[in-house]
Amino acid sequence: MSTNEIEPTWASLELPLLRAAVRANLDGQDVRTAVMGQAVSLGLDRTQTGNRLESLFDAGYLEGQFERLGAGNYLANIRRPTERARRAVGQWPTADGLAAELAAAFEQAADDEIDGDRKLSLRTAAKAVVTGVATTAITKYMGL
Repeated sequence: MSTNEIEPTWASLELPLLRAAVRANLDGQDVRTAVMGQAVSLGLDRTQTGNRLESLFDAGYLEGQFERLGAGNYLANIRRPTERARRAVGQWPTADGLAAELAAAFEQAADDEIDGDRKLSLRTAAKAVVTGVATTAITKYMGL
């Protein structure tokens, strides 16, 4: 990696912290304690933990209050993860996830179908769902 590149941290740092928050919330445990424990297990120091938490608060993944106090110090009162956090960790469905489940259901039905015409119709439906989702995603991404 060149010195101009920024190392991605989502999968290795923010997402594990978010998973700890969602898991704790589901289990009725203190979310802040769970997140701080996860930060320790990831080997994050206080400054790194603060940076990750600030990012998660700013992006709308955590409800509560985050305040920078300077020199690596911060105050983090994590109330709970938001619905956006639940979607990010796969707890709540997304449109893409539901479409994938629908396409998989059509494929499974086609695999189980004996009648050749119905089998073809089910596979066509599965392909139409996948194509429709891909088209919508590309159109939105391209700003069309």
